[in-house]
Amino acid sequence: MTTGVFAMVFGAAVLHAAWNALVKVNADRLVMIAVKLAIYLGFMCA
Repeated sequence: MTTGVFAMVFGAAVLHAAWNALVKVNADRLVMIAVKLAIYLGFMCA
């Protein structure tokens, strides 16, 4: 596996773990889902 692929997979794992931590800590899950959607759409459009 090349360094670039490793970095992308590792980055995705970190983002996934961070998202799960945010959702579990925050009481208003609907707001966090909206934030997640906005962030993902931002990454997809960039």
